[in-house]
Amino acid sequence: MAFRYDTGYLTQTGMPLSRHLPLRHKLFDHEASVAFFANLLPEGDIRRQVARSVGVSAENTFDLLVAIGGDCAGAVSLFPPGVTEVQVGAYHPITKEKLADELTHLPAHPFLASDEGVRLSLAGAQNKLPIYYDGTDFFIPEGCYPSSHILKTAITQLEGSVANEAFCMTLARYAGLPAPPAGIVYINGVSVYLVRRYDLR
Repeated sequence: MAFRYDTGYLTQTGMPLSRHLPLRHKLFDHEASVAFFANLLPEGDIRRQVARSVGVSAENTFDLLVAIGGDCAGAVSLFPPGVTEVQVGAYHPITKEKLADELTHLPAHPFLASDEGVRLSLAGAQNKLPIYYDGTDFFIPEGCYPSSHILKTAITQLEGSVANEAFCMTLARYAGLPAPPAGIVYINGVSVYLVRRYDLR
């Protein structure tokens, strides 16, 4: 794997993807490229399950990003050649009943991988789902429409994980730290942690 900034990008913006990928014309080698791009993907069992769902090797960072890299951390979107318009996509409403079902089956169907048009990815090993939330209703982003929030289900081995995470993030905000708004929502009677994405304003 290798990476190079497009010349047009270099002349239009002053924002590098990462401190380790500074703006320059020179090609970044495999080691530097993988260090950034592999970390846009989930880890461990979730990564392996995503790979099974989309039919590629869990070690194939490039093909995994082709399959699910439309909405990644850092407001990064990865698309095949020829797809350049950020308007390509949609928000599809999802009922709380359907959303509750999807959250229940996240371990077997992480990030809705293999669903047509859905290309969502987040790093980490915890079950989570990027979602668009307008304050009342939930929507599944498709194509290159970004999510606005992240839903995290309870960690089975850690009692009270949803309440604990919501409490800690709220405490951080009250303490003056730049933490995004977070809280608990109830979806079909089940408590789920909801946090606004820090990388999208």
